[in-house]
Amino acid sequence: MYSIEKTFYGFRITQVGRFGMDEVERYKADVVRTLARHDQPFSLVLDSRRLVLPTRDVLEVFAQLHEIVWRMSCRRVAIIVESPIARNMAEQGCDKPEMANQDRVIDARKYPDWESRAVAWLVDGVEPEYLPSAKISSVSQ
Repeated sequence: MYSIEKTFYGFRITQVGRFGMDEVERYKADVVRTLARHDQPFSLVLDSRRLVLPTRDVLEVFAQLHEIVWRMSCRRVAIIVESPIARNMAEQGCDKPEMANQDRVIDARKYPDWESRAVAWLVDGVEPEYLPSAKISSVSQ
């Protein structure tokens, strides 16, 4: 299951549960169709906290979609995870230089304020790992 929401910074995509090949192909088509209608640069939060670790085939579709999104005027991405395995998988998916410079993986277990950190990264380019508490409170207001 997934949802795609329009936000002030661009989009928030939430992934939940296990994706089979049929669903991941639908997901890919929906994301591409939704983002293609947006004619300005955007950033996005990819909330994968409740995503069941995908199979290799599903991971390949996610990787393809990630590249497509970057060609669609995406400026920054914050990928939210809740496990060390998911974090490693997300970081491996950001291995291309253009993605590595603009993608950040945020571990929600380490940072309960992950949403404020993500927005600060997307909007102001503030590194999520180094966001001081004062900045967090001003971002969330």
